[in-house]
Amino acid sequence: MITFHQRVEEAAAFAEKLPETAAELYSTEASGQALSEAEKLPESSTGA
Repeated sequence: MITFHQRVEEAAAFAEKLPETAAELYSTEASGQALSEAEKLPESSTGA
């Protein structure tokens, strides 16, 4: 993952919080309903 921040402090705060945020998203958003709803989202504009 690459992120861009205006200040080092912002980047450090992002990096510190990322593991907790990722764990929360994994535990709450990996449901069948969330995955089926994700299929309805528009494709990435970057082709990712």
